[in-house]
Amino acid sequence: MFRRLVVVPVLVAALCAFLSPPLFGQSKSDGDRLWREGDELREKAQSNEDLKRAVEKYEKALSIFRKFRDRRSEASVLNWLGNIFRNWGQCDKAVNYYERSLAIKREIKDRTGEGVALNNLGLVYSDWGQYDKAKEYFEKSLALFRKLREQGKGLLEILFRLIILPCSENSGIAREREQA
Repeated sequence: MFRRLVVVPVLVAALCAFLSPPLFGQSKSDGDRLWREGDELREKAQSNEDLKRAVEKYEKALSIFRKFRDRRSEASVLNWLGNIFRNWGQCDKAVNYYERSLAIKREIKDRTGEGVALNNLGLVYSDWGQYDKAKEYFEKSLALFRKLREQGKGLLEILFRLIILPCSENSGIAREREQA
């Protein structure tokens, strides 16, 4: 009887250690630290190598945030990864990160973050020259910010991007401006 009482908890502890080894020794604050380190590398980056190291930090932070189910931090890191890949011209990866961030922002009902993600998707599609699709995302973002009655930089940035969005004959933006 005594052996059974001792062996079962030991087996359970060993099984837990085997199934989730990354959690042992990690805390959410490790994810926060890696996120800050990634931000510092990104802000001071003087080469693609610096940005690659920032991406590595962000990816490690992302892994920790997922394990601790910190959806808000996960979405923010996904957004920063999207920004880096967009700046590298890897728009397909940027879209992937922005869409994942958008899905989480909607899930956690972070409307401001949702507006930012929609705006970022608009920027990527603008970079690709898909102006109609970019306009759709900018308009969704703008409508959301108007609905939230957001003031300040966020709304002004979106208005600015909508106004300076490169026009093409097919986008319809030029015709709308002429009619206004």
